[in-house]
Amino acid sequence: MANQTTNFDREGRLRFARVTEQTVRDLREFWDVMQPHLPEILDGFYAHLGSEPSLARLVGSQATHLKQAQSTHWQRLFCGNFDSAYFDGIYRIGLAHKKIGLEPRWYLAGYSYVMNRLVAIAAQKYRWSPNRMREVLAAMNTAILLDMDLAITAYLEAIEAEKHEQEKLIIDS
Repeated sequence: MANQTTNFDREGRLRFARVTEQTVRDLREFWDVMQPHLPEILDGFYAHLGSEPSLARLVGSQATHLKQAQSTHWQRLFCGNFDSAYFDGIYRIGLAHKKIGLEPRWYLAGYSYVMNRLVAIAAQKYRWSPNRMREVLAAMNTAILLDMDLAITAYLEAIEAEKHEQEKLIIDS
C-alpha cells in the first residue's frame, strides 16, 4: 500500500491548500515557539484519551511510544517539509488508524484538543502583534487541516480497498 501515497497528488494538494513559502516560514517560526510546550501538550492529550474507555483500550501500554511518534510527526509538520517522507508518514498514520479502528471522529476531536492549546500558545506569543498572530494561525490551520485531510483520505482509501476486495471475493465465489 505504500505506493498508494501517489494518489495524494502532493503538488495539487499543497497548491489547493495554499501552502506557500510564507506558510512554511510561518510554520517554522511557530515550531520554535511551540516545541518546548509539546511534551506537556501530548501528556495532556494522552491523559484526555485515557478518559475515554474505548480510546484508553486502543492506546493501552503504547502511550510512551505514541507520544514520541506524535512528537516526530508534529515536528515534521511544523518544519514545513511537505516532501515524500511527510506524505508517506501521514499515509501510514491514516492506515494505522484504520487498522486499529480509530474512527475519524476521534482523530478530529484529538486535533481539536491539540489545536486549542497551540492557539493559546500563539495568542500569548503574538498578543502584541495581531497581524503576525493572524498569519501564524492561518499557517497553522492550513497545515493541520491538510494533515487531517491526508490521514482521513488514507483511512477512507483503505476502507474502499477493503470493500473492493470483499466484493471481488463475493464475485469470484
